[in-house]
Amino acid sequence: MEYNFEMIGKRIRKERKLLGYSQHAILDVLREKGYVIGYNKYSQIETGKYYNYDFNFLCVLSELFNCEIGYILCEHDCKTGRNTDIQNELGLSEESIELIKIWKSSGENISFLNELLQMSQFELLIERLHAYKHSLSQDWSFDESLVKINNDKAISAYYANDSLSLLLEEMRKRYKGKHVNPHKH
Repeated sequence: MEYNFEMIGKRIRKERKLLGYSQHAILDVLREKGYVIGYNKYSQIETGKYYNYDFNFLCVLSELFNCEIGYILCEHDCKTGRNTDIQNELGLSEESIELIKIWKSSGENISFLNELLQMSQFELLIERLHAYKHSLSQDWSFDESLVKINNDKAISAYYANDSLSLLLEEMRKRYKGKHVNPHKH
């Protein structure tokens, strides 16, 4: 496999910055974790000019960045290969995947999400919410267009609300008479 060291360096720099570290600060953190590297060499890594990575360096970075080594080496786009597979299959962002994993740990939330996704009105609600979101993002410069865009927003909001009402009605029918404890986790 060929590696693009410039891309690897950009990824390392991005992750370092997400943690809020300067180059000097990350060198201190690496040192605390038992890995010593000089400023010039580290700077060359981030600019893609140093190609001889030490395996221990990659291990310490993966621990620090909470990711797999393959992510650091740009073998996949998400922090884990598994998340990358899920992202490729479903088109979800890594943040959405992680959120669903958190919901899964609560049990009831993931069960409810499964039920919600299978309800007949859910797709309609999503389509109408998307249309409403789109209407909010439109920008018009003429006065007569402002009337139209405000009307479009109102219509989209009505349809989104109507879809939500249909979904809620479907839920009422499904759960009527059943005891559901919303506080149980």
